[in-house]
Parts: sequence; C-alpha cells; structure tokens
Amino acid sequence: MSENLDTTLVRIEASYRNLDQVIGWIGNADNKALILLAFHGAVIAGGAAIFPAALQSLLEQLSVWMRILVIGPLVAFGVCFLVSVLRASRAIVPDVTTSEQSIGQHSPFFFGSVAGMTLDDFRARMYALDPKSLEEELIKNTYVIAGIAARKFCDVKAALYFLLLALVFLLVAIVIATVFLVVW
Repeated sequence: MSENLDTTLVRIEASYRNLDQVIGWIGNADNKALILLAFHGAVIAGGAAIFPAALQSLLEQLSVWMRILVIGPLVAFGVCFLVSVLRASRAIVPDVTTSEQSIGQHSPFFFGSVAGMTLDDFRARMYALDPKSLEEELIKNTYVIAGIAARKFCDVKAALYFLLLALVFLLVAIVIATVFLVVW
C-alpha cells in the first residue's frame, strides 16, 4: 500500500511541475502578445503623424495608374496590420472551449469553478481530495490549461506573421512610390 501511495505522490509532483510549466507558457504567450501590441501602437502613432501628409503629397505627384500601384499595397498593409492587431489582442484573452469547461466543472483547481463556489464548498472539496483524486484533478487542469496555452501561441504566431506581411506590403508601397517619384 505504501509503495502505491509513494508512486501516486511522485506522479502528483510530476503533474504539479507539468502544470506549473504550462502556466509559465501562458505567461510567455501573453508577454509576446503584449510586446506585439506595443509595437502595433508605435506603428499606429508613427503612421498617424506621417501618413496623411505623405500620402496626400504622394498622390498629388503620381498619375492615376501609379496611384493604384501604390494604394494596392497600402490597402494590403492595412488589412494585414488589422488582422495582426486582432490576433495579438485575442492571444491575451483566455479562450476556454465548452469541452474544457465541462472537464473543469466542479473542480477545486479550475478557476471558473472555484470562482463560483462558496469558501466552505471550496474548503470541503479540497479537504475531501485523496492522493488519487488530487492527481486526477491536476491532470485535468494541466490538460485544460495546455489547450489554452496552445491557442494563445497560435494567435501570437499568426499576429507576428501578419505583422511581418503588413510590413512587407508597406515596404513594397514605399519602394514603388520612390521609384515612380525618382524615375518620373
């Protein structure tokens, strides 16, 4: 019996460390998303200061078909930039699926369940946990939080991809405008 309990306690410790690692990943994803959003803010502030006058001056100097060649990449920049902002914003908001909510329902470790319990109910559920039940709760909570972390990193990756794509479109527009202004 003692060997079985020792094995369970070792697995509980391993599950706890795994859960702690996954929670760290969520923090990393949130930090990356916030850095991207800060960069978005800087681009918006810089663009608001420079873009209107530069675009007006540029459009006055270019013919109609040259304007189209410049405005096309600028529109693509705007769309990609907006998608990047939306995906980075989505990454900082917890995204818990319905199936994950049902897994964590009535769990003394799942934040949504704990928030809905009274202190006495929470205390009773925690005191009622035996080592096997504790291990099961840690496993379920790790599973749910790992799913949240995976979706956060997917959103951060998409936000970075669309930001880079937006910057490429902006560079293309700048190069086209510069070439037309210098050549013509």
